[in-house]
Amino acid sequence: MQRILNWLSIGVLAAQVAAVARAFFVKDRYFAWAPYDEIVEFEIRAWSGGRELSVEEIWRRFHLPEYGRE
Repeated sequence: MQRILNWLSIGVLAAQVAAVARAFFVKDRYFAWAPYDEIVEFEIRAWSGGRELSVEEIWRRFHLPEYGRE
């Protein structure tokens, strides 16, 4: 029984190492213990009452700058 558990443990660890290694080469990283980092550029444009919000109003509402990178 102990031998089966050892091989099962080795198999689970090998699968995890393979998933992390795979994450370096593909975009989908949902099954790997690797950081899911993506740089996103954004621009916020919002309207309220038929007028576009100012930079200050956007900051107060969304707590983000009007445009940026994250």
